[in-house]
Amino acid sequence: MRRSSILFGFYKGLGDFISDSHLINVMLRKGFDVSVVVSDWFRDLAMFMLPVANIVGYKDSKILANIDYSYDYIFLTPNYLHPLKMEPRALWLYLSKLALVKSKAKNSVIISPKYSELFSYYFQLKKTFLDEHFYLMSLYLLKRFFPLIKFKPLLWKVKQKPSVNRIFIFPFSGNDNKDYPAEKYKNIAHYLKRRYRAEIIFLVSKKDLTLANIFYPEFKVKSLSLIEIVKMLQKTDLVISGDTGPAHLSAYYDANLLVLYGYTKPEKYKPFGKGKIETLFSPTGVKDIPEETIIKKIENSFNILGKYNEPKIIYMHTNL
Repeated sequence: MRRSSILFGFYKGLGDFISDSHLINVMLRKGFDVSVVVSDWFRDLAMFMLPVANIVGYKDSKILANIDYSYDYIFLTPNYLHPLKMEPRALWLYLSKLALVKSKAKNSVIISPKYSELFSYYFQLKKTFLDEHFYLMSLYLLKRFFPLIKFKPLLWKVKQKPSVNRIFIFPFSGNDNKDYPAEKYKNIAHYLKRRYRAEIIFLVSKKDLTLANIFYPEFKVKSLSLIEIVKMLQKTDLVISGDTGPAHLSAYYDANLLVLYGYTKPEKYKPFGKGKIETLFSPTGVKDIPEETIIKKIENSFNILGKYNEPKIIYMHTNL
């Protein structure tokens, strides 16, 4: 008996893919033949995370026109949709991909929001499911087309104040609006080093290695791939980051998190995971979150082990 097939696309951002991976895994467990279209830069990671799925990589929109669209269902993730005031091009990018799929997949059921929902969300005319958390956007959309499949909410019981052995920090996202100032991160690092005698290591993308050495000459700086990061993460780790793909990746692998928001909001983009996930938000921008507020949040929310036992605190500096 032939299995039903479904294509999930198109994931340009790592955070969007991580969020939908929870749902993709449900479809795999239900016996669907699953393919996922992701940006080439994290294709290897997607293959590592979803070894049973067929992962298709793409570099630009021209390649999307040549993808095989002979699937029973095609799911167009709404995760990268944003209102007009936040991202003017978002709706038109989505509509262009929707038009492409409709022209190529004549016999497929295309899973996407209704046009009225897309325009209502984009122009903020009235509330729709697209105003919900970006995981729930995809969840509600799948439930509309697969009402008999049970998609469980991502809720886990977390310790009130979990103990952490290491702290990973991702200072850079590739978007200046999401980045906390490097000088403030350095001040926090110095405090943690003095207070907890911590070893601090900055992990950076290869292209940012020189820059990181300039920013943080007094700390160790290394570069790791996404898969190497995943293999290193433990449930007793704490990750501090802006709203980045690596933050969502860390949550997916059950690390504890403190995520800093300003350009985006935690009620829309907070990661899900089995670790404890805390957030801080400034309506005037992430750069305006005081260093003292971050330190207080860390110390009040997490029990940093090794106060007298040389804990390892690892800064992750990446451009993802």
